[in-house]
Amino acid sequence: MRKTRGNLFQFDWWVPNHGFEWILDENIGRFLVAKSAAKTHEHVIPQDVPLTVHRPLDGNESLFLTFAATEITLAGVIDFANRFGPLTSPIYEGNIFRDTESKRELRSLLSWCEPWSLWDAQLDAMKKVVSILGLLQVENKDELRKHILWLPELNPTFIGYQVLPHDPNSLSRYRRNQMRDSIVSAKQDPDLFESFKDRDPAPPATYYLTRLIEEGLATREIGGTRYCSMSRVMGWDIRKKIPESKIRPDSLLGAIWLQVANAIETKVSFKTCKSCGAMFGLSPTENRRSREHCSNACKTSACRQRELDARKMHANGNNIDFIVQKLGSTSHEVVEKWLTKDKK
Repeated sequence: MRKTRGNLFQFDWWVPNHGFEWILDENIGRFLVAKSAAKTHEHVIPQDVPLTVHRPLDGNESLFLTFAATEITLAGVIDFANRFGPLTSPIYEGNIFRDTESKRELRSLLSWCEPWSLWDAQLDAMKKVVSILGLLQVENKDELRKHILWLPELNPTFIGYQVLPHDPNSLSRYRRNQMRDSIVSAKQDPDLFESFKDRDPAPPATYYLTRLIEEGLATREIGGTRYCSMSRVMGWDIRKKIPESKIRPDSLLGAIWLQVANAIETKVSFKTCKSCGAMFGLSPTENRRSREHCSNACKTSACRQRELDARKMHANGNNIDFIVQKLGSTSHEVVEKWLTKDKK
């Protein structure tokens, strides 16, 4: 077991080679299962289903950002699950069947699976976390004030987080009475409420962010099954030659929430990739602050696009000085190399 940055251990996870799909039962709801399981009405991961074992945190220190960017749709969940695996333990069991006559048959079908409600709730929470975290890091208090509300306006007794209509996790998924989360009320915690009386949105936003992460890290039960759990394990520090205590995720969901907490603890900042638009993390010690792309693939793609743009501008009669000015950071030497490549 290998350490990652901070207080986390790497861990092995799995993806069925044939991927996942959804099954729907009118009494129980919608569940994510491996494809072969849905077709044969057997366990989701029977012994004959080929699996690929991988380390989802290996080289992917911003997996939680990928998770947050996942669309809260059936197709969006399938795409993420097929790349990284299910959120919880391979075995999902519990007393979730109301019809005692069909209980045995349904348990055979749904023993290893995950309900849509789990993905829906966790994606929703992670999107809020990433949104608030981004606004806090750039100190955008004007935008925070659109989310953090003191109500009623004249004599507030309640502070809430407002989901705005333009948010990606908004109107299509929420009823009106579900578009506001409670942060704190004067009745619930008078001292905490009083500490936010100056109406600076950053402190209550930070408190709400902390609470969301704490809830994400908590071990919960669905149908009698625990998920999002983690373990304390003892390892060995080769350099110091002493034992050390570390945290090991016991599920992909646990790893994702631990990664968020670890990013905040280690003061990782976040930027938006200029190629694909995805957010990525920047360590204060390990990454260049001028980095503009989330991966080498996006960096290469951006370079190719700049080369195509340079050739197009040159074909339209523009000189190298003009092209360099338009492309920004690209040097004269690089542009000249691009334009003379085909002549050699």
